[in-house]
Amino acid sequence: MTPTFLAISLMAQLAIAAGASTPSIECTLCQAAVNTILSQAQQNATEHAIASKAEAICLNATQNTQDENCGEFADKLAPVLVSFLEEVVNAEEVCALAELC
Repeated sequence: MTPTFLAISLMAQLAIAAGASTPSIECTLCQAAVNTILSQAQQNATEHAIASKAEAICLNATQNTQDENCGEFADKLAPVLVSFLEEVVNAEEVCALAELC
């Protein structure tokens, strides 16, 4: 299993254990992607590089079954993420603004 898949599974299990409703797959993927990408953001990545990374995370998590959806996911997420790279943000804020959570 990949670390991304394990992280997504753990987040879903923690939400269920806490009594929270299960987040949508888009929301869970978004938060995993944002956390991964923000950790690399200090390397001055371009919007295209960020979109590519987000799409790769989505494709990996869905085992390449959501090719078109992952492209749309990345296209929605990248511009929002880029606009916040200079600020201190968290995955929940970014994904809510990208309308994925």
